[in-house]
Amino acid sequence: MFDLIFDAMQGWNQFGMFLMAFLFTAIGGFIVGYEVRWRMKGKLVRARIKALKVSGGSIKATNLEVNVDTDDTQKSALRRKLEERHAQRIEEDKENEAAGGKPLGVGGVIFIGLFALVPLIFVGFGIYSANKYYTLKSTGDFAQATVIRNDSSYDSDSGTTYKAVLRFVDSSGITREVKDNISYGNSPSYEVGTNIGVYYDPQNYKFFIIDDFWHYMAIGLAFGGFGGVFLLLFAAGVFFNNRKSEVKETEEKHSIMNEIYYPVYEFKNARGDLVEHSSKNGSNSFLSSVPGSYTRILIDPNNPEKVKLPSMAIIIFGLVFLLPGLFIGGLALQQELNYMTFVIPVIFLGYIGFKIMRFVRKIPKKEWNEGLADLKKNGITVTSSSGNYKSARLLEPHEVKIRIRKHTGYMRIWGVFLLLISAGLGTGSYFSGLSMIDMVRNGVKAKGEVVDIESRYSSSSDSSGYTYYAVVEFKDMSNATHRFRDSVGSSSSLYKRGDDVDVIYMPEDKSDAIIDRGLMNWGLSGGLAIACILMLLIAGKCFILVRKYGATKYRGRV
Repeated sequence: MFDLIFDAMQGWNQFGMFLMAFLFTAIGGFIVGYEVRWRMKGKLVRARIKALKVSGGSIKATNLEVNVDTDDTQKSALRRKLEERHAQRIEEDKENEAAGGKPLGVGGVIFIGLFALVPLIFVGFGIYSANKYYTLKSTGDFAQATVIRNDSSYDSDSGTTYKAVLRFVDSSGITREVKDNISYGNSPSYEVGTNIGVYYDPQNYKFFIIDDFWHYMAIGLAFGGFGGVFLLLFAAGVFFNNRKSEVKETEEKHSIMNEIYYPVYEFKNARGDLVEHSSKNGSNSFLSSVPGSYTRILIDPNNPEKVKLPSMAIIIFGLVFLLPGLFIGGLALQQELNYMTFVIPVIFLGYIGFKIMRFVRKIPKKEWNEGLADLKKNGITVTSSSGNYKSARLLEPHEVKIRIRKHTGYMRIWGVFLLLISAGLGTGSYFSGLSMIDMVRNGVKAKGEVVDIESRYSSSSDSSGYTYYAVVEFKDMSNATHRFRDSVGSSSSLYKRGDDVDVIYMPEDKSDAIIDRGLMNWGLSGGLAIACILMLLIAGKCFILVRKYGATKYRGRV
């Protein structure tokens, strides 16, 4: 009975991994395949963006949109109401400005204070860590210490963490024992018996640091850098938000962040006739579809009414799903399958199929046939639009100028933000790659055996809450036995007891061993490098758009 329950749990975990891999791969494959199919079958033509329609935004609540299908009399009346509303808002803003501005209120002051307090605490911690490190290193006494043990503690969020306990003789000849105040997870930061220098305050020996820059300063630099970047972005946001409007008399006082834009393309068809096409696929990217600019679009040769804008962003978005799906699928295939791995999917799919059949039977035959006919005629369309195309209205020239200025400001902030993220990803990729290069070049290979499976519970990990890690035992060149826990865990165990694995370890630190997974050893550094390149490309696109549309002379030509 126990074996049946164990097989069922293992089969359920394996089915979960296969299902996740299938969903991610299917979603990513469909998105990438859809874009690639369009690029292969579509005819690429040069088109001019003649106009731009917009839907969404908080102005929608005023019901003052000017729909392109409205007749000229109604359109003029609605536009007058819109202009009157704008003039009223401008007068209200002038009154508030004359009165010293609209007060924030107690709640607003508290919110802004808390918003700025958290990054300030992070920066303060980073400054404190740096000050302590450099103060003790320049004014403290130095001693050679030995790691005598590693104290461990466990909690459900961070798992097992280790703090090194060191022993040294101070300048007075007294033997001191101190515990490191920085804890590390997965494995101890220093093996027992390691000799390392310490700097300490002669008046209080417990106030000390280990003579290892990255061990002590990595966390301080991370906290200080995060807080500093957050404050910089916050200050940049306040600065750009408070810039005076160049077209203050026509400034729209409503949110444009959630607007969806639909370009109206003008291009020559196969016969050479100049035609217009109003796209029903919208996007919130304004600067990529500014009226008057030129772009390239794809036209379906079999249906000239179907037009699509080539988008590298869609391919990248698809790869975000596809690559993790393939990785998870690879991990799932490495596991040993049992009969429950096949029984559970059959039961699950049978249940889902039964539910679908019951739902389909409730659909009237007429509606079902109409839906199939519509699908056959129009096919499946992938769109980035979340707005309502039918309620979209044409943007006026002064509205285009306002949005150029605002979106240029947003792009500046996003460009800097993504550049900083890419710098962090690149740094992480460099150091993780450097560590792996050192492990591969200077490490020693050995045969190991999985002797145990360690489970850790975390309420935020997944539906079961448990993550499983292989515990591996191996012998070094002197035939001494060592044991370590694999750094890669999953919701279902990747190995079972008794499995043989390849191990790489450093001769001077046997605890810093890894399971040799071949090419997968570079998964972390390679993934970070790919993410860094993608962030750089997107940041570069942001700066290109800022340079193109940020100049006032362009807005004057609209």
